[in-house]
Formats: sequence, structure tokens, C-alpha cells
Amino acid sequence: IIRRAVSGMLPKNTHRQRRMDRLKVYPDQAPDNVMANVLTTWRDHLDPGPTVGEENGNDVMQVLEEVSLATEEANVISSGEHGGGQINTV
Repeated sequence: IIRRAVSGMLPKNTHRQRRMDRLKVYPDQAPDNVMANVLTTWRDHLDPGPTVGEENGNDVMQVLEEVSLATEEANVISSGEHGGGQINTV
């Protein structure tokens, strides 16, 4: 499957077969002598991106506390203490 996918992405010219000959696909992990020649992998370039709250500069724990407080307030309001059982939005 991998060979067919890579073959489909390569340009359809005279260099295609040479590039396919150089492709090495291992069923598990590459042997140590092969990995000794690898300088970088695709995992070295992954950017995890911002997590919840980081895009606004907030700490994740601070965001979770705010959500927890808002949930508690909504539960108190809907329990009937402030509106006779009606659901009020804050």
C-alpha cells in the first residue's frame, strides 16, 4: 500500500523508477544501521499548536476554574434558589 501511494505521488517521468528503487519500507522499525544515517524525522518538525486557553494567553488551569465556576453558578440558578425553578442565564 505504501509503495503504491508513494508511486502515485511521484512525477510520471524517467526518474520515477529510480526513486521507487531507493524507497525502503520496513514492516516494523528500521534497522540500527539505517537509523544511524537518518538526521531528522518528520516527528522532529511537529508543532503541537496552542492548547485550550493558550491562544488568549490564559493558563489552562485558569480556564478550567472559570468553566467550573460558571457551571456551579448555573446549577445554583437552575435549582430554584433565585428563580423559583426557572432556568436563568447569567
